[in-house]
Amino acid sequence: MLAAAGCAGDDATRVTLTGDDCAYDGPESVDAGTASFDIENESDETGVFELVRIDPTSTADELEAYVLAEQARIDEGGATQGTPAFVTVVVQLEVDPGEVSVLTAGLAADTYAILCSNGTPPTAIHVAEPFEVTS
Repeated sequence: MLAAAGCAGDDATRVTLTGDDCAYDGPESVDAGTASFDIENESDETGVFELVRIDPTSTADELEAYVLAEQARIDEGGATQGTPAFVTVVVQLEVDPGEVSVLTAGLAADTYAILCSNGTPPTAIHVAEPFEVTS
């Protein structure tokens, strides 16, 4: 089960953004309903966290490929293309450097992931490990 809204602690589901990574520390599968995530920004820039639903006709590997392509555009000095058509943003949250916040959303059965970016506009973009929501 995911942690209750507003309950931070060692056993809470946590997403952590650093200067060069975004990590999901939680179960691979959770029950549908309201879910909360402790969001921690350990980077030196504002962190943007997007909880996204991956379209059933797509895969987490496609999301990873999208993130790698977006990072390549950033590295080349170009603009990002924005959210791909095969994901739906459920909720977005900005967290200041060094801060922890809570992201809460109602989730239906499907595959989800959290996209993390450093800065606005982003200087880096990452995807945390995907997870399944079951009914």
